[in-house]
Amino acid sequence: MLANNLCDADEDKTLNRKTIVFYFGKPVMLRVFVFDIVAGYLCLIVSVALGYLPVMSLLVLLSIPIIYRNTKVFMTKQVKKRNL
Repeated sequence: MLANNLCDADEDKTLNRKTIVFYFGKPVMLRVFVFDIVAGYLCLIVSVALGYLPVMSLLVLLSIPIIYRNTKVFMTKQVKKRNL
């Protein structure tokens, strides 16, 4: 939902829609977006360390390069669709 709001920020401003991006601004919410991703991975690691999740859950960490690449692209320009 945050990614969608970030992509629609200019349109929402034009249409006077009050989203979280409207109130806090795009730069702040982009940082929150990245923080959410990092926090998710950290929570996974802590949950495995505390025994709440099985060790096999750490296989999710293999997705980090893909998530990093996609987030890096998203940080440069927030678009939902592209003309290929």
